[in-house]
Amino acid sequence: RSFPDRLIGVGMLEMRHGECASAKKHLQGCLEFRGSRELEAKAELVVLNCDFGLWAMEHPVPFDPQNLGAASNSSFPEYFPCITTDDQTLLYTRRIDDQQAYMGIQEDFYVSDRKDGEWAQSRNLGSPINSHHNEGAPTLSADGQTLIFTACEAIDGSYGDGRRGRGSCDLFYTYKVGQNWKKPVNIGKPINSGNWETQPSFSADGSTLYFVRGVMDGNNRVNTGDIYVSKLTEGGYWDTPRKLGPNINTAADEASVQIHPDGKTLYFSSNGHVGMGGLDIYMSKMNENGEWGKAINLGYPINTWGEENSLLVSASGEIAYFASDREGGFGDLDLYSFEMPENLQPEAVTYMKGTVYDINTKDKLEATFELIDLETNKVAVRSYSNPLSGEFLVSLPVNREYALNVSRQGYNFFSENFELKAGSLSKPFLKDVPLVP
Repeated sequence: RSFPDRLIGVGMLEMRHGECASAKKHLQGCLEFRGSRELEAKAELVVLNCDFGLWAMEHPVPFDPQNLGAASNSSFPEYFPCITTDDQTLLYTRRIDDQQAYMGIQEDFYVSDRKDGEWAQSRNLGSPINSHHNEGAPTLSADGQTLIFTACEAIDGSYGDGRRGRGSCDLFYTYKVGQNWKKPVNIGKPINSGNWETQPSFSADGSTLYFVRGVMDGNNRVNTGDIYVSKLTEGGYWDTPRKLGPNINTAADEASVQIHPDGKTLYFSSNGHVGMGGLDIYMSKMNENGEWGKAINLGYPINTWGEENSLLVSASGEIAYFASDREGGFGDLDLYSFEMPENLQPEAVTYMKGTVYDINTKDKLEATFELIDLETNKVAVRSYSNPLSGEFLVSLPVNREYALNVSRQGYNFFSENFELKAGSLSKPFLKDVPLVP
């Protein structure tokens, strides 16, 4: 490599160990050579990272991570958590030994339910979702009834159970009927491509999907990833994904995206914005015009000189979850939680939960329902109740008035207005819907 390139390598290695003063000296030395613009840009970013890192360490944010405990964590790596809006179901990825898997290891989903305020012993999600191939990076719908996840192509191009991919890694979806998951299906074009699609995040209103796409090079390796977004059309199809703008995506790597249930706050990882080097976690707020604001670094010690990703912020905005291999865990990556600093929290969100049933027979019903924000007269959520249990759960911003409309063929139309106040954060709105034949 060239001498400037070597200086950058040394400087970045020193950054990983927090040796900012020495790193900055080597990087400024690189800039004096006036090499390629690409090298200069890389060196300039790392110099800015040095300055930011030193400032951030002098102005730390409140951070007291708590291990989720032996019920959720193990000696294997746990990461990429996702959670339902009611904060009652936690789903995550665990990398396990499997002699039937390629190279003897693979990724499966594990799930834990909250009981009496504590996470119960996690369990393997099992068939038909888990297989002897990799399943990872999940996202749940607000009610936990729909799951979108990443599965990576096996050597023969299939997943051994009829699932087939379009490229290196694809997004698949499945949904619940009663308490059972249906067989996963490739989400298809235009979201999946011949490239690498992963780390999805499904909006609480069920209409928008964010995900990471990495372009494959000629050697079938993934180049840097960018964050894309796709919306459901009125016909129920995903539109052509659009890459988010420069306030989110950079020439470097973006990963681990979460759209918060408020629909306006995006959390993601990047090594292309000014930070502490490596992947840092950032947030961005959407303005009234639908444009994303500048990326805000979450600060030290949430971010460090190492790699940070897999952040998940609860619907309340008060608690965040992440994966870390810090000392004191159960082995490798563990799941942790911490209280989110107030200035980094999203908009307050609560949920409405209930069951649709026949008023005469008490049979549980599948029905179409929508919630309309009465101030804007726009549909806030459109979804379905579970086909067997009739249950539904939707996430909604507080301090607004809504109209709940529920319909099913053979039954009278149901409509009722209600208001969600700030107090609803601790006492969610419970509403059963009796339909009249």
